Amino acid sequence: MRGKVKIILGIETSCDETAAAVVRDKTEGLSNIVASQVKLHAKYG
Repeated sequence: MRGKVKIILGIETSCDETAAAVVRDKTEGLSNIVASQVKLHAKYG
């Protein structure tokens, strides 16, 4: 793939968080976001 730009979408999930990121050519982060339920779970210990 010489000369072509690679765009990668990474998604990670766990029991209380989900994250996604978009990266160009393994080195340039274009966007990322984390959704967390930590505050919700903190009420219950």
